[in-house]
Amino acid sequence: MKRFLELDDYLSNDYSINYWEDNAILYAEHLISEFTQDDWALLEKNWKERTTQWRQYCAQIISWCASANAIPILIQMLNSQEDDLVVIAADSLRIYDPSLVKSKIKSSSIEYLNQLRNRSSVVSSLIISDFLKSLSI
Repeated sequence: MKRFLELDDYLSNDYSINYWEDNAILYAEHLISEFTQDDWALLEKNWKERTTQWRQYCAQIISWCASANAIPILIQMLNSQEDDLVVIAADSLRIYDPSLVKSKIKSSSIEYLNQLRNRSSVVSSLIISDFLKSLSI
């Protein structure tokens, strides 16, 4: 539980994009790599109530520990229909075995991903396409 509280506080800070990408993300990844089951339960319970920026930071770092505990949270983020969060969650989910992910994704989320791919930037479209391809969709 201690690590979640630390991560919660850490992700609440407003970092410049350069500082986040070069420095802050590394410490956030360290914190999540030390999560206990209680920490994961708190994250799953509380992430939806956090700011947009907090959720996006979380989606970026959650898969770095390669824990299966991250999958349900990333799936929930994928189902959020918040464009940027959906793309980040799809990107993070690409590291997991597709057999662990595919059956958990709602058909409405697949439809949303296809629509989002058609209206997104080139980079976001490529991320979504790669994610859907990995699921054989």
